[in-house]
Amino acid sequence: MSWQDLEDFLRPLRDQTWAVPQASVLRCVKHKIIGHEQQKEYAVLGGIVRVLANTLTATSVVSDDRHGGGGGSSGARRSQEEEDNDDVRLQATIIVGSFALGGPAFIDPLLSTSIVPSLLASLNPSDSSPQLVLETLRTLNALVDALSLTLPWSDFHEGSLSDTFFQSAHVESLTKILRQVSPKAIVQRQIGLAACLIAKTCRDERHRRALERLGVLDALGARLAGFVASTGFVLTLYEYGSHGHAVEHVPRPAPATAELYPILDAIAAIIHGSKFRASQLLYGSKITTILPVGNRATVADLLRPRAENGAGPTKTGGARCRQNPIDFLLPQPGWLHHRVCAPQSHKVAVFGSTSEAGSNRRLRRSDGRSATPTRQPLGSGFADESPLVAWLIVLAKAEDGINRLMALALLAKLSQLNLVSDSRTFLLAAAVVPLLVRMLDETTTTTSSSTSKLIPAYPPSNDPVWVRKIARERGPVILAELVTDNVRLQQAAVEADAIKLLAAMLKAACRSADYSHRPMSWNPFPEGGRPDDVDGPSELRLGDPGLPPDLVHKLRVRESTLQALAGLAPFLDDHRQMIIDNGITPILLELLKPYEEKTPSPLPSPSCPAKYGLTLAKVARRSSPPVGNPQPVLVAACALVRALSRSVSLLRTSLIDAGFSLPLFKLLTHPDIEVQIASTAVICNLVLEFSPMREVRRTISRRGISSRSSGE
Repeated sequence: MSWQDLEDFLRPLRDQTWAVPQASVLRCVKHKIIGHEQQKEYAVLGGIVRVLANTLTATSVVSDDRHGGGGGSSGARRSQEEEDNDDVRLQATIIVGSFALGGPAFIDPLLSTSIVPSLLASLNPSDSSPQLVLETLRTLNALVDALSLTLPWSDFHEGSLSDTFFQSAHVESLTKILRQVSPKAIVQRQIGLAACLIAKTCRDERHRRALERLGVLDALGARLAGFVASTGFVLTLYEYGSHGHAVEHVPRPAPATAELYPILDAIAAIIHGSKFRASQLLYGSKITTILPVGNRATVADLLRPRAENGAGPTKTGGARCRQNPIDFLLPQPGWLHHRVCAPQSHKVAVFGSTSEAGSNRRLRRSDGRSATPTRQPLGSGFADESPLVAWLIVLAKAEDGINRLMALALLAKLSQLNLVSDSRTFLLAAAVVPLLVRMLDETTTTTSSSTSKLIPAYPPSNDPVWVRKIARERGPVILAELVTDNVRLQQAAVEADAIKLLAAMLKAACRSADYSHRPMSWNPFPEGGRPDDVDGPSELRLGDPGLPPDLVHKLRVRESTLQALAGLAPFLDDHRQMIIDNGITPILLELLKPYEEKTPSPLPSPSCPAKYGLTLAKVARRSSPPVGNPQPVLVAACALVRALSRSVSLLRTSLIDAGFSLPLFKLLTHPDIEVQIASTAVICNLVLEFSPMREVRRTISRRGISSRSSGE
């Protein structure tokens, strides 16, 4: 595509009165640029981003005026003009999505215009065609994925779009998408992409409250109830039988084309940190209609014959431990007690009796202080627990791949929020924790291909490369959430060789990679071409190339494995010593080093004059990615050092010899407040009176760090 060809394409696009020619020209541009990074660069530097923004804005306004509360979803009487208008928007949306798949370099010109608000205006399924809604969701997911590769100090980052996404009008559009009942494949893909978008962008408490207030959590609960119904676990029928008034309230089963994992992921993102929102999900009408809570008479009738025959619950409180028929698919209490109550060589009795599991016993730390786990369990029985918990365990054991991982993620969130009965400890320790550790082990033993390219949004659940990638990034975090403040589950994870596995994952994620082999891009501009200024409009210049996808993957694995190791080390000295014995001390020191901000200027070349702005040819000649660690990795590393520093013996040996004090002192002046808080918490453990590192206080005074910290 030459410069003259580009001008010929842009001329009809700038004239907003040519509706049909616009669609044809956009279709030609789409075929030219998809899969060709240099053609994308050529189009951006030629000004197509501004043209796309104007086209999307104009067609969105025309559509809003025409539909008013209309019926894009009805589709029965759509005029030719409406179809042409949707075709223009569709082709422009696909082109924007193709640019987003090009990586962070194309994010700056795209986000510097009004493209994102115009795309969000196309989300309403009542005003847009199903194909337009689908492509819009794909494009938005691609934009978020590209933003995840940007540098921490970039103008646009991963959370840049969240405030725009979660405005009331756009959240209502997402709710409409999630509440669609059509079993068509295109509708189910819309629902999956909408859930993926929510899971990726819902990172702030304000956004979670907005999603709950505007009905998104309720809609996701209805989708989840449909999946429960499709698996046959309709406990309401046990209560009322197959009478008509009971059947008509049962949710419609999810169609075969629907995917479960994005629904579970989005729910886990919304209920994070809020027992109120999680209770709304578990005890709301959508879930209780199919999974009622409480001891039912008919359930007792089901349990009584098994207890009388000796195959069910025992007389010692067993009737309380079997609330719903789903529990019959789980391991029996006798088998669990035999497995998890085997003699242990550790000082702390990790697995006790059922009555001990229900009590809130105080633990004794190695430093002599007593500590009580922060979780307050529901009790020794199951009276208040939702049957959804048992269903998630059954799902995790029956499924594999990403569905199993997301079921465990939601289960871990509920356990963190004290909505899983403490009597489940035996089951979690004997069946769930080893299952998760084995899943992590499979990701490290199986040879996986490179993650050097962006994986498309909403991949199929059976994609092995993507499943292994997500399991390495999310699995350790799920393990940390599951075992936090529960010494029995921590011991179960250690017995499954979790520490050895996590240490190996951390070492692999810290291995340096050579990025100098990145291909050099040819310069599409001939001598004497279009004279653009380097300081011109941002939509005419490419942005920073960001980080390679495989490096971002390694950074996420570092953060998650550090969190998991910290979750296994808060109470027992044996666990801390095992972590040190696996040889992570020098790696941990390296992980306490922050990024050094670099803003290299474009490098001119004879074939790529500076007057043409920042091109991919110059991007390829930039230096390798910055050395160091971003804020999440620094916070996770500080959490692990803090957990290890609770051991006086380790303070006297490994931590002193390794010299952890100096990098921690430097983090006190880090620009991020979360890093400052995390490093301060570690130093508080290092300077206690009984600590062998109390002399570091003199080092603090000598370096003047105390005064600098107080001055800030």
